[in-house]
Amino acid sequence: MVSIKPIIRSVAGFTRLDIEWSRNGLRNAIEHVLDLVDKACDLLSGAGYTIWSKRISLPIPPVTVYDRLPDILSDIVSKDYMVSTGCVFLEEMSIEKIIDIVSNGIYICLIWGKEPDAVKATDVFLRASEYNPVYATRIALSLDGTPLETPYYPLSTSLYGESIGIAFLYPSYLESIFSKRGLRGIRKTLLSLEKDIANVLNDLGVRVSIDYSISPWMEDSVAGLIESITGYTPDKPGFLHGIYVLNSILGELRGVSRLMQGYNEVMLPYAEDSILMKYGGEGRLRARDFLRFSSVCIAGPDMIVVPMDRVKLLGYIRDALALGRVKGRYMGLRIIAVNRDAGERIDLGKFGSVPILDY
Repeated sequence: MVSIKPIIRSVAGFTRLDIEWSRNGLRNAIEHVLDLVDKACDLLSGAGYTIWSKRISLPIPPVTVYDRLPDILSDIVSKDYMVSTGCVFLEEMSIEKIIDIVSNGIYICLIWGKEPDAVKATDVFLRASEYNPVYATRIALSLDGTPLETPYYPLSTSLYGESIGIAFLYPSYLESIFSKRGLRGIRKTLLSLEKDIANVLNDLGVRVSIDYSISPWMEDSVAGLIESITGYTPDKPGFLHGIYVLNSILGELRGVSRLMQGYNEVMLPYAEDSILMKYGGEGRLRARDFLRFSSVCIAGPDMIVVPMDRVKLLGYIRDALALGRVKGRYMGLRIIAVNRDAGERIDLGKFGSVPILDY
């Protein structure tokens, strides 16, 4: 019997919606929800869980404060937790303000109104990458034009008021479950985890949600999990089937889970998965493969690192937006364009040395 509990990737605090958009107002709202996050972490740690990160997600800011956002947000970053601005409208926010925000360590999600502006989105990713490639890792474009409440950054917004969101880091954990109990064991384990989380956090007094998305961190690889379950590697036919198999398990939870909220899908962020980077470094994966993966309901091309080619980047973003609009599901894009050639590597800070993909 598997008894070791999975790592909790993030405990996210979603702030109340009626924030006073000033430095003091924001600080008060964050301090209040951070107290809930700390209490949740204490309860979860006491129940045997390891906490990987603490996060704070803000609500959608009013357009009237867009020009002041960098100043309002400039002194709220802490080494103890990550912060997301909530979603802002791409057409209303200047590129300079976006870069000001991410240069302060804040994460930001861009949504669009009636029609997405692929040209401006391209310029955002290019300009951020030119300043510092790490800045681009803090920017996501919503491909379906809608915000989402999830512990996963950057596409994270407080939508329903003060609450706590949980996400797991558990590809290896699920692989261990599968080796002993098969796919049915994974289904039962996820329901068991929900029951345990609900019991542990029962006394918090606020809504608790879980995003069950299966996401990697380096050696704890989703690509490796898919290969273990189905035998298919990312560069071969059959890998889409592997994504589908895992997403089907998550889909079965929708009718029975009381806490499910967010993406709840397989995630394949390129620069966060050691196996994906291995294949990318060997030229066996290209950026377009992640669009192909997204066709079977991955959460969107994420942490894709490509050469700085404006024409190709614009085409890629247009393809991603087309896919997001046709699918009509929550999808995001995070792409870093660097002044290097495909096959070379770039240092992305906490993500380490990442091989650059051809388009």
